[in-house]
Amino acid sequence: MISFYIDPDRCTGCGTCRKQCPADAINGDKNLIHIIDQDKCTRCGTCFEVCPPKFSSVVKLSGDPVPDPVPEEERTIRKKTKEKG
Repeated sequence: MISFYIDPDRCTGCGTCRKQCPADAINGDKNLIHIIDQDKCTRCGTCFEVCPPKFSSVVKLSGDPVPDPVPEEERTIRKKTKEKG
């Protein structure tokens, strides 16, 4: 069975997947890692198709278990800063 998962290390909280999800199965806001509610997800693949290629946050899983979602207290996205050398 195919499932979709948002990689928390790649998600930027842009909201594109959430806005386009026809099942309203994606929870998230600006600067929050988005999470797919597997119970609501219809496995249509819209999130996978619309996620900007520069992020490629949505992962298509086939036969693999969906990882547990990021705990609520760890969902805030912290902008990476360039280190000065």
